[in-house]
Amino acid sequence: MMKCIFLKYLLPLCLLFSTQVCFGEMDLTMEVSPDIIKNISLELGQLNAMTQNLEYMVSEVRDNQKFLEMEIENLKETSSTILNKLDQILGSTGSGRDLMKQNLE
Repeated sequence: MMKCIFLKYLLPLCLLFSTQVCFGEMDLTMEVSPDIIKNISLELGQLNAMTQNLEYMVSEVRDNQKFLEMEIENLKETSSTILNKLDQILGSTGSGRDLMKQNLE
C-alpha cells in the first residue's frame, strides 16, 4: 500500500522537483494540486487505520498465545494428578502407569 502511494503520488513529485532543479527551472512558488494533497491525506489515513487494526490483531494473537500456554500447563498438571491417583489406586496390583499403558495398547 505504501509502495502504491509512493509510486502514484510521491515519485512523480520527486521526479518533477529533481528535473526542474537540475535544469534550473524550479519555481519555488509552485503549488501542489489540492487534489493530490487530499488523496495523499486519505491514503495516509487509511494506512494509519490499517496499522492500528494490525496492532490490535497482533495483541489479540499474543493474548491467545498466553491463554493457550496457560491451558497447556493446566492440562499437564491435571494429567500428572490423574496419573498419580491411578498409581495410588492401582499401586497394590502394580504400577498404574504400566497397567494403563497395557490397556492402551
